[in-house]
Formats: sequence, C-alpha cells, structure tokens
Amino acid sequence: MNTSATLLGEIAQDQVFGSYYKVAKYLNVSTAYIYARRNDGHLSDSNLIKLAKAVGIDPMVLISAKNMNYARDEVSRAYWKSLFQKATADVKIA
Repeated sequence: MNTSATLLGEIAQDQVFGSYYKVAKYLNVSTAYIYARRNDGHLSDSNLIKLAKAVGIDPMVLISAKNMNYARDEVSRAYWKSLFQKATADVKIA
C-alpha cells in the first residue's frame, strides 16, 4: 500500500479541493502529472508542503509518508514510519 498516494487521494477529495484537477491547478502542474502521482505518490517536498498547508495538516504527515514508502532499507523505513505515526496521531484529513 502506498500511503502517500492514498493521502493524495484523500486530499483531492477534501472540501478544500474536491478533485485532482483542482489540486493540479493549485500546484500549477498538469493534471497528467497529478494523475501519475496518484499512482506513485511521489510529489516533491515543496508540493507536499503546499498541500498540507492548504488542508491544514502538519507537512510532516505527507513528507514522512512519502519517505516511508521510498526508503531503501528497513532502518530508514522504520525511522520514517515512526515520524509518520507521531505526525498522524491526531490527524483527520477528510
């Protein structure tokens, strides 16, 4: 399961945006780019920060989710997972 792609989907359906098209417009990127990221969840940190601020969550939720998914070893994955769990302790996105 790709947590960052799942979170992107939840953000796209959030009241703030309501669609992937509106997310793309907000980030000033093409809808094709957003749809590709919907599948792999690999947005830049700067775009993740913009999205997090727009929906009112800690940017670390999105950044740690992305890094947890793409960590190359178990030590790194465990580190990012612990940060993700701390950041999401009280978060409700949608």
